[in-house]
Amino acid sequence: MKTPSFIYLIGLLLSCFFLTSCKDETRRIVWSPNGESATLLAGNSLHLMDSKGNATDLLTDGIIAAEWVNDEKLLVIRKETVSWEEAQTILGKERSEKLVSDAETLLAEAASANPEELEDLVGVHSVFYLLPYLLNERREETLALFKKAGGGETDEVDEQEIEEASMLHFLQSETHSWNGTELGEPIKVDASILVNFLTENGHVSLRMHPDGTHSLLSIEEAYSPGIWLLDLENGKKATRIAGGETALFPDWTPNGKNIVYTRGVPDSRFGEIVAQKIFDDSGALVVEQAEVLVYTPFHMAMRTRCLENGNVLFAAPEWNLPSPPADGPISDQLFELDMQRPGVVNRVLSSSALVGLPDSISFFELSPDKMKMLVASTGDSKVFTLSLNGEPKALQEHDLGKLRWMPTWRNTEEICLLVKDESGSLQAAIRNGDETQIISGNWSPAIRKELLSETE
Repeated sequence: MKTPSFIYLIGLLLSCFFLTSCKDETRRIVWSPNGESATLLAGNSLHLMDSKGNATDLLTDGIIAAEWVNDEKLLVIRKETVSWEEAQTILGKERSEKLVSDAETLLAEAASANPEELEDLVGVHSVFYLLPYLLNERREETLALFKKAGGGETDEVDEQEIEEASMLHFLQSETHSWNGTELGEPIKVDASILVNFLTENGHVSLRMHPDGTHSLLSIEEAYSPGIWLLDLENGKKATRIAGGETALFPDWTPNGKNIVYTRGVPDSRFGEIVAQKIFDDSGALVVEQAEVLVYTPFHMAMRTRCLENGNVLFAAPEWNLPSPPADGPISDQLFELDMQRPGVVNRVLSSSALVGLPDSISFFELSPDKMKMLVASTGDSKVFTLSLNGEPKALQEHDLGKLRWMPTWRNTEEICLLVKDESGSLQAAIRNGDETQIISGNWSPAIRKELLSETE
């Protein structure tokens, strides 16, 4: 198989550089704990909004995720692109030397490899993070390498593409104060998470610790996938909690000492829900090995959510074997994992409660009091609210104008979602029972284009 030429490879990489479409679509609008303010992530531009929908002008850009620490403090994740010279300061001596060593090893192995053997050496994921060093310090050798990988043929070198490929990309964590009208200057938390790129369908997500001192950053990405722990108080470097194929939506147990998440089993469509101790009783960071709780079908969007009693909610297709062939699709069921009785998994929704719900309920989110949940259907653009108090049942079905982004809770009674107004235009709204309040009427064209446009 012929390996792509340098320009083809660079073009492929550059098509994935920009993270505009790579946000966690469940977090485009995030409400503060008191429900008085919300972040609006329009593209990579951060705006803030009050409870009536009045949005600020652009506050800062380059943002790919945001989460409230408390009502007066905001955590954001910014993508930073820096030169090789700047990157060495961020990486530090040990990591910089490791990158240089990997790059030099690549050149040495490539010197004796035939064109077919170069395919693995210059694969998109394996070579990407080495390019800033190679193109700055070993340019001629690198161009010759890709020419050889292309069978001796290559397109004319595009200097702009080379310049862009010579940069390194990091995820920078920072906090900002918020007084209701102004965003404070950034306080950098961490800048050490090196990323290749987030794939077209890649996402990032945040999950705040109960006391606001830490946050879980989940990344679906080629170079740094998995779950990272951000220390918001002491400015320490991010700690990688789990790597490889892990679901994007972990959660903290009520005591804040452990996390629960789903990880994939290699070379299969199955996964396992695991618990992992992060802090000991004194609050010290320990990061112990994860303990398998239950096996389940796996996909990256799987959610785990912890109840106040410590039990774990998750949604998954319910497969029973042996099973006769069925004409219709396999429907999801909501399960509750009993943490007091290892291995005991209970169905949450009765047959009657499942009637009318979408086949897939992988998106769900608990209300702030954890007594209700939102369930969204991507297939028919509907949102359901269910009570978890007593016998779970659907409280209300809400028609969405379009599932442009996932609905969110504003408080324990109100949800924020997309609706169509009387003219048929998409609007963001707050809904409480049968009452609907449009909140996007005064949004700027730039915000409306990103959050309310009919086109993806």
